[in-house]
Amino acid sequence: MAFGIKQTVTENNYGSDFLKEISFTAENPLDANKRGNRTVASFFVPGLAANFKTEGECFASGESLKKAWINPGGWQSWAPGFEIPPRQKRPSLTCKFVPQWTCYITVPETEKSLYSDKNIILGQFIVYYRIGKKYLAFVSTGAGYSQSGGMGISGPKSEGKTISGRNSQSGGIVPSARAVLPPVQYIINRKKHTLDISVYDTGKAWSKGDQICRIAYFIAKDYFDFRNILTQIFGCDVKESPRHAARFDQTAFLGRTAAGWESWYNHYSFINEKLILNDLAALKTTDNIISLGASIAGGRYSNCGAIGKDGRIEDGVQIDVGGRIEDSGADYSAQNIVFQIDDGWEQALGDWEWNTERFPSGPEEITKKIQETGFVPGLWIAPLIIDYRSKTAQAHPEWLLRDENGKPVDAGFNPIWGGKKGKDQPSKSGTFFCLDISRDDVIEFLDSLIEKAIERWGFRYLKLDFLYAGLLYGKYAKGGAAFAWYDHALQILTARRRNLKGEPVAYLGCGIPFENTFEYFPLSRSGCDTLEHWENIKCKRIGWNGRTSAYLNMKDSIGRALWNRIIFQNDPDVIFVRNSNCSLTRQEKILIATVAVLFGAQFMYSDDPADSCSEEEVALAKEILSIKEKYSDEDFSAVAEAEDIFYVESKSGKYKGILNLSQKNFVYEGNIIQSHSAKIF
Repeated sequence: MAFGIKQTVTENNYGSDFLKEISFTAENPLDANKRGNRTVASFFVPGLAANFKTEGECFASGESLKKAWINPGGWQSWAPGFEIPPRQKRPSLTCKFVPQWTCYITVPETEKSLYSDKNIILGQFIVYYRIGKKYLAFVSTGAGYSQSGGMGISGPKSEGKTISGRNSQSGGIVPSARAVLPPVQYIINRKKHTLDISVYDTGKAWSKGDQICRIAYFIAKDYFDFRNILTQIFGCDVKESPRHAARFDQTAFLGRTAAGWESWYNHYSFINEKLILNDLAALKTTDNIISLGASIAGGRYSNCGAIGKDGRIEDGVQIDVGGRIEDSGADYSAQNIVFQIDDGWEQALGDWEWNTERFPSGPEEITKKIQETGFVPGLWIAPLIIDYRSKTAQAHPEWLLRDENGKPVDAGFNPIWGGKKGKDQPSKSGTFFCLDISRDDVIEFLDSLIEKAIERWGFRYLKLDFLYAGLLYGKYAKGGAAFAWYDHALQILTARRRNLKGEPVAYLGCGIPFENTFEYFPLSRSGCDTLEHWENIKCKRIGWNGRTSAYLNMKDSIGRALWNRIIFQNDPDVIFVRNSNCSLTRQEKILIATVAVLFGAQFMYSDDPADSCSEEEVALAKEILSIKEKYSDEDFSAVAEAEDIFYVESKSGKYKGILNLSQKNFVYEGNIIQSHSAKIF
């Protein structure tokens, strides 16, 4: 046990006979760490497993643990979140050639020696060992914990735009009384079979009796038992379930499975008004995966028009998938289709006004046309990061988070978002930075930005990206710990659950540190960015495991599938239909779509609809929609048969099959499953 920290063990907290929970509290006041993470406890894993007697027997020796697959959970959306096979080296979390990227996928203040130790696996939030069908899992259950007792696991309560004590009369912002706990990191030593628990609490002083973290550990007999236990802890998005979590009500108007179009994976940041409006029009005038029925398994259309006799969307009516016109009303069976504009609209990173050279009509005219066409207007924003060259940074240099030496804290690398080293770049070329979210004026800036996007511009689906930057270590103007300021910032950023017209607003989280974010973002990215190619060869060669990659994206989506509709509604990123500007084969596109359908709760598309409507592409769109219609109501498991080969089976027992992400064909029950393909029986 760590010095000055008390452990209290409870059993059967969540209705499972094979679950124990350990609460870690300060026995005496603990000074704030100046740097580094605080070790809370160290456990011998076989000893913990032995507490479950027969059920834990397969994990109760060092020899048996050598056979275990280990899933590290992952720090944030882009971090590796897939199972590591026995005796295989864990994926590197650092990038030697672009060191600014390392902060994307690593817990701040982690001891650097841990990255190079081949015996160490660093895990976060939810980690597990798996041997055969059984799991030994460790879950941090402290998110949203109030020191006065109880977990805020259903999500922050809010009405309208009130969530964090925002005074709607004066417009002022007052601090929330909500108490939060720091993010947890597990240090798994595969040689010694130990699991250390540490917390990223740099800057936090603890009083006697304060709870520092809380960890549940349990045995799950199989995949679905694991999901059942997670549901008991965190709730789920099923409205009829007694464990329904209220946080999921925020996305109900988007339907059981959110769906839509977004601009990023075809145009990237090279967008303009003409291009966006042409894509908007083409979604209705061409045969594409939206007009052919992207909501086919998500329930009826609502406020997005309906499918007419020619298979295209018509204005002004609603229709369920059987063709029956319905009354208006947003509920869990309704489907509002999103049309989301991604990066490229803004003047600069940190200058969140529209680039009028690219968008001369302004956002109000664009959102009006999006709504008239029948879609929910969506917009990408990265509110916590900033380009040093931006007008905002130049006017308010004090807004940038700085280290002890007064230097701005690096938040990442992008040559578009960071200048060359010199007068306009205080760090390495291409570096961008982050805001000091402890400052009242920065919080006012963020609040004003979201208010403007929703109330003035008319957006109702906000994709908030690069949120990990809010947990980076720095010398905050008001002192204190990053995790507390981050929670306050998220309260402000997601405060508006409805606009002033009473229409619901949804938020998609991306680049989010999972444990400290999921309550605010019930819809979140579950993996790294996908790509219109199977692999990102250049980034793979330099060993970067947070890279954009269709292959890695699917591995993450499968690795975090256990969380889907429980921790959050998983966004597996977009599917592909197009032939142009895309090297994916037809069977790779079907594999990507199958993973998205089986293990996702959002179904997005990013192709140019006017340039992807050939006979071949329309046939593929229809095949993907048939997959969606057939399997969307099923709950699937995914268990690795071998590296990159996954056995999938529906909970109902109706379907089973193989997802083959490997480079080799695989024989299953006499059937040859080709590499890079899916086969469901």
